[in-house]
Amino acid sequence: MKCRDITCFLCDEVTGAMKCINKDQNIWAHVICVNWTPEIEFKDENRNSINGKLDLDRFNVTCKRCIKRNCGSCVQCDYKNCTVSMHVRCAVGAGMIFQWDKME
Repeated sequence: MKCRDITCFLCDEVTGAMKCINKDQNIWAHVICVNWTPEIEFKDENRNSINGKLDLDRFNVTCKRCIKRNCGSCVQCDYKNCTVSMHVRCAVGAGMIFQWDKME
């Protein structure tokens, strides 16, 4: 397998630092994608596997930024009645998600 063949199962991006979270099935994910997806979390500090059950409906949502659907998992804005959904890395690129220490 070549590096360019490895994609994040949550956003379908090739670039960026990823961890193999399931060696048996060769499933990879960006740390930030796992951290910002509400239903899942890393099991341990080495970030080698995840806990939780991912809501598969997240894969059927159209990302507001890249306009892709059925191509990765989207998270919804949690501001009041906002219905905007994006892939985590699309939200980071749009300035919607940023470092914890910069949040008010």
